[in-house]
Amino acid sequence: MLSYEQTGQIVSKRPLYSFALFLALTLLIAAQGFLLVPARLGALGEGLSPGAPFLLAGIFHLSGLTSLAAVLRARSKERERFLLLFPLLATFILFALYARARFVIETLILAGAVGGLAFLLRRPAREEGYLRDVFLGVVSLVNVLAGIALLAAIPAPLSPHYAPAAPWLPVLGALFLLGGIAGGYAFFVPTSGLRKPFLATLTFPWLAWSLTFAINLSLPILLPSILLALTLLLHDAIPWQQIALPPQDVLGRRLFTRASMAFTAILIILTILLDQITSPSHHDLAFLFGLGMSITGIYALATAAMAINSLMAQLGDSERPDGLTLPQPMALGQRLSRLIEPFSLSHQHLRSRLRQLEKQLLLLSQQAEVEKRRATQLSLLRELSQQLETPLDPPVMAQLTVNTLQQAFDCPLASILLYDEERRELVSLATAGEAAATVPAGYRQHISKGVMGRAARKRKTQVVNDTRLDPDHFSLEGQNFLSELAVPLVYHGHLKGVLILAESRPNAFNSKDVSTVETVSAELMRAWERTSYHHRLTSLIQAGISLTALREPTEALQEIAAIARQTLDARFTFAILIDRERNFTRTAHAGYAPALLKSLHNDPARDTLLQAALNAAQPFRVRDLRKFRHASHITLDHSGFRSLLATPIRLRRLTIGAILAFGKHGELFFTENDESLAGLLASQAAATIESSWLYQQLRSSLATTTLLYQLSFRVIQSEKPEEAAATIAETTYQLSNALRAGIVLFAPDQKTIEAELIMDSSGPHRGKEHPLDIINQALETGQSIILSPEPSLIRLCFPLQTPLRKYGALWLDTSESHWNNSRYTSDLQTLVNQATIALERALLLVESRQHAQALENAYRELETTYDRTLAALMAALDARDRETEGHSWRVAQIACRLGEALGLSPEERKALERGSLLHDIGKIGISDTILHKPGPLSADEWKIMRLHPEIGARIVEDIPFLQDTLPVIRYHQERWDGSGYPIGLSGTDIPLLARIFAVADAFDALTSNRPYRGRISAKEALRFLREQAGILFDPQIVSLFEKLIAEGKMDDLITL
Repeated sequence: MLSYEQTGQIVSKRPLYSFALFLALTLLIAAQGFLLVPARLGALGEGLSPGAPFLLAGIFHLSGLTSLAAVLRARSKERERFLLLFPLLATFILFALYARARFVIETLILAGAVGGLAFLLRRPAREEGYLRDVFLGVVSLVNVLAGIALLAAIPAPLSPHYAPAAPWLPVLGALFLLGGIAGGYAFFVPTSGLRKPFLATLTFPWLAWSLTFAINLSLPILLPSILLALTLLLHDAIPWQQIALPPQDVLGRRLFTRASMAFTAILIILTILLDQITSPSHHDLAFLFGLGMSITGIYALATAAMAINSLMAQLGDSERPDGLTLPQPMALGQRLSRLIEPFSLSHQHLRSRLRQLEKQLLLLSQQAEVEKRRATQLSLLRELSQQLETPLDPPVMAQLTVNTLQQAFDCPLASILLYDEERRELVSLATAGEAAATVPAGYRQHISKGVMGRAARKRKTQVVNDTRLDPDHFSLEGQNFLSELAVPLVYHGHLKGVLILAESRPNAFNSKDVSTVETVSAELMRAWERTSYHHRLTSLIQAGISLTALREPTEALQEIAAIARQTLDARFTFAILIDRERNFTRTAHAGYAPALLKSLHNDPARDTLLQAALNAAQPFRVRDLRKFRHASHITLDHSGFRSLLATPIRLRRLTIGAILAFGKHGELFFTENDESLAGLLASQAAATIESSWLYQQLRSSLATTTLLYQLSFRVIQSEKPEEAAATIAETTYQLSNALRAGIVLFAPDQKTIEAELIMDSSGPHRGKEHPLDIINQALETGQSIILSPEPSLIRLCFPLQTPLRKYGALWLDTSESHWNNSRYTSDLQTLVNQATIALERALLLVESRQHAQALENAYRELETTYDRTLAALMAALDARDRETEGHSWRVAQIACRLGEALGLSPEERKALERGSLLHDIGKIGISDTILHKPGPLSADEWKIMRLHPEIGARIVEDIPFLQDTLPVIRYHQERWDGSGYPIGLSGTDIPLLARIFAVADAFDALTSNRPYRGRISAKEALRFLREQAGILFDPQIVSLFEKLIAEGKMDDLITL
């Protein structure tokens, strides 16, 4: 059997054995090729003398067997070198033959094999532990060289032997290069996890190369490439330590010798038989038989070697019974004795081995039970870990944990107790097991007692294998536990509680159990922290929603301090706001720490701790303020406040405040989770403060805008300068929050005061306290004047002037603190501008009103004049035709009543009235003979009469204010059915004013005398209109006309 050192040497020789295996296969199959199928060798066998193939075949065959012997028989290094020297020389001969025949790729393979094996054989003995896989490195180099050769041969083939591969040379070249690179990586990084895929990448090009020439059965090309691919596939798979025979083995060496002799004899017989046969197929079959025999024989030898090694391992000298000696063999029988030695000892060894196997079986059975229990525990603990991933309340998590531990360890008691820091007691939280009643709900135990107390005090796991020997142990409710395991629940150095397991038998817990329970405890602590973080994050988000509703910065800052204390679980929090000039504007705090609060309030502007927080870009933590260089002036109420988490409140990269949290409840210091929550809270605080500031600014702007609007409105509405002055002074006093304000308005001569007023806490009043000197100065320079007549008092004077006129000045006395506010000065200047504009508009409005009144009076007078002119003109026209005298006026009145009933606008009714008056103005162009003819008109006379609408339209169309009357004048003779003139319009195509006029005109004409007929009564006229509705007249207007008469709305115009 091989020793450990021998096995290590064999593993380190894996590259050497791979080279040897490749040479053995190559030489053996090459020998068969020269003997059995010389015609298949092609150019490889050309030019040789008649006896040379047989000589080469013999050399190759013996060298191949020698290479196998070097692999299977692990001897000394000197003997190994000696055996491998023969296949090395034979391979060099084969390399020369391939080079002579111009098989470039195969020549590279054989050159690499010769070079790699020679390198390994020449390596000193001290380098046997060399970790680089030389075989892998050589093959990678061959791949790279083959890839370069194939890519370089694309324009000109390497050899005529590779003509079938010409279309695939780019692909094959790329594959060889890729495989060489992958193999090189595996060579230089032997520990890489990608070794197997890189070996496959290295092998694939040779398989592709072989497949390219498989159809042509080119044996010289297929032989090296297929064997190299096979060796690569077997490189990491062959168990060399099980194949190499031990030095003292005889059976294996005899078996190898007999097999080699048999294989050689069969090859010789096949050669003799084929000498008389010329059929190529018979030669091919014989070659395939020899090839299969070679591979089968090598596999059989490897299997036999592994079987012998296994047998020798069981029956080795190390297991020989004491006192058993072998008889000394005779000299002549020494070889036979060594051959049968393993079997002569088998009976005694097997009996001893049987007893050992029984013991091993019992031990394995015990181990199987342990592993089974361990597997069950791991399964339960894995399930517990998944359950703890879900955010649950801490008591629920604790109960799940003790239930799982009790089930996994099958113990009568599993319990978790929380630590009460103030009372220094352990309080029961969750219990499981048949003895759970010993630790009821609310159970308390001081940490000075028991194993649990010792674990809590020392913050270390306590294992008691026999409680009877432990002085700290005491019984719980009469239960006598002999084994206890107590694990402290510690997070960030702070004790949270204790987890305890108890068992009734001694030595119940081993080191693996302790490790398992400690792992569970750590997982429970992480789960508690995750749950706490989740709950605090949820509370912070909900609190952030409530923050958005706050509008006052002071109220918002106080709420931020309270939320910070709750979210960060801090003992005391302090929040501060600053303005753009880094002046402290507001502070707030939550919690009780009077000494600490006094230290922070002492001088905030120079407080180095506050300045450090404000200057920080990110939250930072301090474990002990007493050692922090920026907190030397801070007085702590007690040591619980020594930890600090400072968070700047930043808005658009500018710091607007800071939140300081002191003292972590239940822990020694703040954690990264607290820092994360503080950063989120700072973001919410910045948004809330910005919102409150914007709200305040908006409200202030709205108030200012409202005051300015009211100022403008009231000034414009003022009838007297005194009213405008009072409005401006009152608004200035309210807006500026001044001590007093005054205004002086001058007449256009700039000397006479038209109005003056002073506003102060006593109200508006007149007086002589106006600073006329600075008022005159402001009016002369046109600039605002600022004086400080007293400490902390500012007097401002603003001229009220426009490019048109200087109206006066506005002055006020205010506090210096107000003047430092840029918004304050901006609002005052806006007020002055607005007041000036309002004054100017008020004066212009008065002037405009006067001008407007004058224009309105002139227009009305002109309109009256126009109407009188029209009336006079129509009276003259009616006087010309005495039969129609008063007709136009009556028709105008009736038409206006109808237009009002139809909802016409005043402008439309005015146009209707004027059009009714002027409807027959075109008759001016008709001769009196036709107008005064007593009888009916002739056709020619009617033709002339029908021209009067168009004549009337042409008369008034150039008069602007009579443009609206054109529809009545031009179309008053059109009829509903289209029988009218001058165009023949019908229906609604006739303008509405003309349709109204037609009904009024017809009614008045029917009830008036004409030269060609007498008048009829109003009832008869209405009957006629009703009959002609929808024929001559608009039926809706006729119906409305009848309705107005029936309702008595025409009684003053029509008598029935």
